[in-house]
Amino acid sequence: MTSGITAKGDYVAQLVLVADDDPSLRSLYNDYLSMRGYNTIVTRNGEEAIQKYHEHEAEIVLVLTDLRMPKMDGFMLASYLATQNPALPVVAVSAYIDIQEHQERFQGQFSAKLRKPFHLEELGEILDRFPEKPEPHMSSESLGN
Repeated sequence: MTSGITAKGDYVAQLVLVADDDPSLRSLYNDYLSMRGYNTIVTRNGEEAIQKYHEHEAEIVLVLTDLRMPKMDGFMLASYLATQNPALPVVAVSAYIDIQEHQERFQGQFSAKLRKPFHLEELGEILDRFPEKPEPHMSSESLGN
C-alpha cells in the first residue's frame, strides 16, 4: 500500500507515514488520507516505520502511529523520531490513551492523540491542526508506484 509521490500539475501531495499492526486500519488510513490529498506509506510496526522514514525523510510531513504493535511500539517510534526530527508531528492512536500508566509517557512525545474507536472526522480535525495541508483530491491515481 505504499503510495508513490503523486504529481498533480505542479502540486505534489504531502506524505504521511502510518504505523499500525491492524490491516483494516492501515487500509482505512490509506483511503481516508488519500481522499484528503495526502500520499501514505503504511507499515505494520515501528521497525518498518523507521526504515521507511529514512527512505522518505525529506517528504514525510506527519506520522500516525498505533501505540501497541509488535517488534517496536508507538512510544519507541515516537522517541526515535524525536531524535531525528523533533519538529515532525507524531499522532498517537490507541484504545489505551486514557489509561493512567500511559499519561507520563505521552508528555512531549506526541503532537496529538486519537482514541480508538474514533470517527474519521476526528482524524480530520487533527490533520487540520498542522500547517502542511495538501489540496484534497478525489482521484486515487498516482505516479511512480
